[in-house]
Amino acid sequence: MREIKCRAYNTSTRVMIDLQKITPLALDSGCQNQPGVFIPFDEKLILLFYTGRHDIRGQDIYDGDKVNALAGFCAYEDKGDYKVMWNDAECGFYLYRLEAKTLEDWHCNLSQRKIEALRLKVFGNIYED
Repeated sequence: MREIKCRAYNTSTRVMIDLQKITPLALDSGCQNQPGVFIPFDEKLILLFYTGRHDIRGQDIYDGDKVNALAGFCAYEDKGDYKVMWNDAECGFYLYRLEAKTLEDWHCNLSQRKIEALRLKVFGNIYED
């Protein structure tokens, strides 16, 4: 079974929020007067979803993460830096070169086989770095 996790980036405060550390009641607007933390979701928060994959060190890979490919894959020269983004047309997480300007410039899907072959390592995310 796939594990569902989220984090959120607040564009106003420039802080990444680990949503796993917030109680479910804190996310319910009807519970604002209850103990805990209430975080209103608005246009300032960008939700980032866990891909269900880990890098070569076992670190969770999220939408928006920057990853470094330490090795090539098959006959392609794939070493370099990528960003992980959701691709609506392909219904999955894909790797894009960091300099890619559009979501049509995808490089490859984010399969566990490619993570291991490319030796992907998370080194930041596109929001904080």
